[in-house]
Amino acid sequence: MPESFTCEADLQALVDRQVSESWQLEFKQDFERDSQGYLSHDARRECLADVTAMANTHGGQIIYGITDTDGMASSVEGFEVAGKDSFVLSLSNLIRDSVQPRLSA
Repeated sequence: MPESFTCEADLQALVDRQVSESWQLEFKQDFERDSQGYLSHDARRECLADVTAMANTHGGQIIYGITDTDGMASSVEGFEVAGKDSFVLSLSNLIRDSVQPRLSA
């Protein structure tokens, strides 16, 4: 399993070390949102595709807020989330309700 990333310094280290995406690590800049700020239909589909692909192999991490260039971490951009707790909860619910069998943490 890849190392755990817990703060902005950890994310910046990925950029500084020019870490590349792999079958266990994927970078995403942000979630596409609809006009009301909710995840768009396409963003939900892409998120579920990424999660299930990793779940069906050996697991891994999807890190949002990092821009990549040709699969290599190039900058830490972060992204704004209004109502962070409810956003995380809705994302967790999406995965829980859409993926069978259920994933364990």
